[in-house]
Amino acid sequence: MRKQLTYIAPRQVGIMMGTIHGLLGLLLLPFVLLKAVLTSKVSGLEAIITCSIWVLLTLVLYAVVGFVGGILGALIYNVIAKRIGGIEFELRDLAPAGRFQPQYPVVTESLDSCNLIVGIW
Repeated sequence: MRKQLTYIAPRQVGIMMGTIHGLLGLLLLPFVLLKAVLTSKVSGLEAIITCSIWVLLTLVLYAVVGFVGGILGALIYNVIAKRIGGIEFELRDLAPAGRFQPQYPVVTESLDSCNLIVGIW
């Protein structure tokens, strides 16, 4: 069944991208902190405060840039999708969660005292 994505909710994309970029900022946190400490010309409590400010600023800026970029990206997509059509994709129904149904038949053959299960997974 073919479908076409013709609209993306900008606010929701902004929230998702802001969250993702905020989490990426957390991953980069040790590197930003290390850079701030190594390049700081001050020491002691002043260096700790300066580094903390840079770290918090970096985390906030990553999230804000992700949020704004997500909104702009969704808005641009919506404008283009109106004119030339959206992304086309196909959907298929899946088995209910917790029930695995192999796509190919599974063959069980005896091998000595053990069972060998052969199939394409």
